[in-house]
Amino acid sequence: MKNKTGKYLIIIGFVLSVLSPFHILVIGVPPYLVGCMVLLKSDENENSKALWILSPVFLWLPVMSILYYYFD
Repeated sequence: MKNKTGKYLIIIGFVLSVLSPFHILVIGVPPYLVGCMVLLKSDENENSKALWILSPVFLWLPVMSILYYYFD
């Protein structure tokens, strides 16, 4: 249950930070950090934890750039 909750919070934080880049620290980062903490406390393997925690960090700029290129 912990790993699903953590994953959902990470996804919510990622989506909110991509949709509102000017308020990223206020809106997107808190659910992401809570999701990371919950996921780190879960019993999932280390590779999966690292993938779930680091992938939004590396995908944020390309996804935001693509969205703003097409919707601007």
